[in-house]
Amino acid sequence: MNKHRLTKEQRIRDYEYMWDVLKKCFPVRGPMERVGYNWDEIEAECRPAVENAEDDLAFCRAMNRVFEKFEHFAHSNLFNAAMFNSYKKMMAEFYEGKHNVPNPEMMKPWAEIFQDPRSEKFYSAFDSSKGAGRDFYWKGEAPEPKPGAALKRGEGPMAVSALLPGNIAYFRIPTLAAEQVDLDRPVFMDFYKEHKSCEHMIVDFRGNGGGNTEYWKQLIVEPIITEPLTVENYMLYCDNELNHEFIKHGFLDESEFDGKNFPISELPDFPNFHKEYLGQPTGFFKSEERYKPDPDHRFEVRGKVWMLTDKRVYSASEGFAIFCKSTGFATLVGERTGGDGVGIAPFHAMLPESGMIIRYSGEMGLNPDGGSNAEYRTEPDVKCEPEMALVVCLSEIEKETERT
Repeated sequence: MNKHRLTKEQRIRDYEYMWDVLKKCFPVRGPMERVGYNWDEIEAECRPAVENAEDDLAFCRAMNRVFEKFEHFAHSNLFNAAMFNSYKKMMAEFYEGKHNVPNPEMMKPWAEIFQDPRSEKFYSAFDSSKGAGRDFYWKGEAPEPKPGAALKRGEGPMAVSALLPGNIAYFRIPTLAAEQVDLDRPVFMDFYKEHKSCEHMIVDFRGNGGGNTEYWKQLIVEPIITEPLTVENYMLYCDNELNHEFIKHGFLDESEFDGKNFPISELPDFPNFHKEYLGQPTGFFKSEERYKPDPDHRFEVRGKVWMLTDKRVYSASEGFAIFCKSTGFATLVGERTGGDGVGIAPFHAMLPESGMIIRYSGEMGLNPDGGSNAEYRTEPDVKCEPEMALVVCLSEIEKETERT
């Protein structure tokens, strides 16, 4: 195996290109620096390990150190071989119309970026087994994966339903993975058909790191709402050559993007918007997400819907938390969420020398008060330790019952 496919000069070019992409395309430097991530210091600190890397493996780990320093803020990642193979397959399936993608054509730039032969060739030297986690290992050298749940994503239903005493519907939802939307559908629809109504409904999202927003839209929201709902979101972005194809396709077509794209000067005066947010973004767009009742699958919740949260509620799961807070659909119980739930799917860029893929959120999504969602996340309505969230929630339901 050739462990020195890249020269020192090529590694440095990739490092400098990566930082150029982050500075021009990843619009959350302001929120990150507000909470203590100093980009200039991280760039300077990680560079020597790249320059002095003894082989390609050391180079990859040195590059990965940047995102470890970022603590993967706002979906930022350097893909290792395991992630590359997984996302290449998933994005191709999205583009083919699988997994409830509303318009497969919108996934074109996400699918195409994984087709460059440079990426395939470079990653082929590294271990793509599950034991690699987010790290890099030469092929065959990754540790054995830690024991976990017997059932893996895509193999069968993962959501769990139960009817608790007091006619309380309970759903445990460990993931919103795209392949689980149809696999978990019977868990919800069979429950709705059998019970038809409940006094209260608890959706337990603790530990749910996200996936596809169609999951909660189709399986939770639309069977329950009786009137259409609209949620307005504001997102700041950096419009440039790298980002534009993702933005354009994320809005389904160019005309839709042009109709919702505005200069920063027209951003509303939000009470929690900070001037530090303005360093990178070139504009903002406003989206309206519409939710309509599902006439074929109805389930009545006579009291309230409750969402259990913890700090691992992230991405598409965070999107549900924002939806609940914005519309009053559910009361949140637990701890503050993990954030970064407003926006299109994360964007990707390929490093020119190695072909490695980096990922980052292409927009800075705002909370209703104007604060960066990645920075402030979502505060629960009822705060408690996450392991006590179900107990506290049932206590709150009991109080509600006593008041009525």
